[in-house]
Amino acid sequence: MDHGSNEHLVTTPEGNPKRYKVKNAFGELDVFSVFTRLKASSRSRKDRSGRMVGDNCPLIYALKGKEGLTTGYQSIRELLISGAAIIRAFQPEGDEVLVPAPSSHPLVSYMTRILSAQLNLQVAESLLCKSSVQSVVADLNAAIEVATSYQVRKDLQNTVHKLQRQEVFALKEVPTTYRELIRPFEVGVGKLPDGQRRVVLVDDLVASGTSLIGGMRVLKDRYPEAEFRAITLFSNV
Repeated sequence: MDHGSNEHLVTTPEGNPKRYKVKNAFGELDVFSVFTRLKASSRSRKDRSGRMVGDNCPLIYALKGKEGLTTGYQSIRELLISGAAIIRAFQPEGDEVLVPAPSSHPLVSYMTRILSAQLNLQVAESLLCKSSVQSVVADLNAAIEVATSYQVRKDLQNTVHKLQRQEVFALKEVPTTYRELIRPFEVGVGKLPDGQRRVVLVDDLVASGTSLIGGMRVLKDRYPEAEFRAITLFSNV
């Protein structure tokens, strides 16, 4: 890992963390991201030879071993050391509880354990679960019914057709523009510890913020008095 390269990501304590808000029609949320993602360079944007592997965050694909990208023990160790220094800037507010976003890869779970140990915070497992394909398709079909644009209807119908071929819902199959039309998560079998209503949602990466706000929405239905913020490994761009 080259910490001196700022092509896609800032991985040193200098320049991190990134604090910001994500918001859409359903709410807003304060976010603390350990590592700051950067916009693609003008050179990369001008290069139209093909899609950049890793969707402007190759490291997360390497950590997950996706799209042919991998990383070694030494690079992961350096990232953890740098991340531990950055996490110290996160100040717990009272008795907060970490709530990991559901994921098919254990990266979020690993991150939550590290945060719990370093910040001395409890973890509430299984508070959220992924929505079913059928549930997301129902959300999109409802949006198709009221769409006034032919192009929007066509985009949504294409997305529905792709999702119907999946066994497990994956948010990446829904274009960022339309993600606020769906509920990516449902309430799981877990519950908050008695008396604790300060929630820190944990996820690996922020694209549009839909997942985080979606998680907040479904948990607010169960815990209307709860307060929410989020911490992620990689920021938005």
